[in-house]
Amino acid sequence: MTIIQRLPLLTVRRVALHTIIEKGNNDTCATVEHDQELLSASDEIITMLLGRVVEAAGRQTKSFSLEIAHSQQGSFFDLCEPIKTQTDQEFLRTSSQLAEKLAAAQTHNRIPSGYFVMLDCSDPSTQLGQYIVIKAELDEVIHVTRENNVTRLELLKKVFFGSAKKLYKIGMLFERPQAQGPLPNDRYECILFDDQFNDDKKPAEYFYSNFLGYSIDRNGKIQTQRFERLVESFGRDHISDDRRLQDWVDALRVELRSQDSLIDPMSFGHRHLHDRDLEDQFLAQVVSQLPQAIPKDTSLISRRLNQRKVDFPDKIIVSGPSDDFDDKVKIIPPGESLDPLFEEEGEEVTYTYIRIAGRPYPRKRR
Repeated sequence: MTIIQRLPLLTVRRVALHTIIEKGNNDTCATVEHDQELLSASDEIITMLLGRVVEAAGRQTKSFSLEIAHSQQGSFFDLCEPIKTQTDQEFLRTSSQLAEKLAAAQTHNRIPSGYFVMLDCSDPSTQLGQYIVIKAELDEVIHVTRENNVTRLELLKKVFFGSAKKLYKIGMLFERPQAQGPLPNDRYECILFDDQFNDDKKPAEYFYSNFLGYSIDRNGKIQTQRFERLVESFGRDHISDDRRLQDWVDALRVELRSQDSLIDPMSFGHRHLHDRDLEDQFLAQVVSQLPQAIPKDTSLISRRLNQRKVDFPDKIIVSGPSDDFDDKVKIIPPGESLDPLFEEEGEEVTYTYIRIAGRPYPRKRR
């Protein structure tokens, strides 16, 4: 049973909560209002909190197994490691230090206020330490009451950790069972949940890196997605010939759909770019942004791989299932002969010809 599968079985030993106040215009970072006691919460609330964590950790496109990059004194890992044997007052003090660390990482005004929640948990079967931290932003909801056939609505402010997952981020640090290797990564597993992670950007760096001290470098899902985005963008920016650009995009798709377990960004550029200047630019703009070898995991881009798409100016898109696209669709870039369109005429297939203004894969204006 994996650690994620064991999450619902955890026992929550104690909970601490502190308030994070968003950075003001004259402040260097956010600030903290510290609670002076551990949170007293009913079993129902504890069950709800843990249930939200379990649900979040199970979302494959928003939850990531990462590595601990920073374990020095004062790091998130360093502060969490002794929690299992701490007294309640020591745990409360540690949670305050972690809340201060999170506030210090929030250096932008656009990061809103919220609550920092820390759960000290244990696995009943192993007694191993399991630590969960939550940054929950505030929300407003309408509360409905009905009495004597009269319905009343009440606005509840400062609501947090509801079903709107985009309003919270979660960091988890779990002791591995029967682990004997060196600290930290051989003995601990770390997991990040960030619902606001999407196709166009990494998870929030202030949370996963600056606060938690985690690294995304070896996460196959994230790095495979970054490889796809960086390589396609490079082609649009630097390959002016339409046919060569189409070949570049096709080569990228083949690379991602192959059975190879690793992606080598430098090798990909060398194999598909036959221009020294372009190779140098690819090295500087793409290879330098990625690990040398990426464990291939197409979970985050499986939809795009299964659905072939060619975009044109003015938001015009031609798309279809990848497996049939090349057999069913032919795109002739501007300036090329139209003869290939008529090569299969006479077969028992009816073709439709469409003229689209503009070139495929629009480039950025320079």
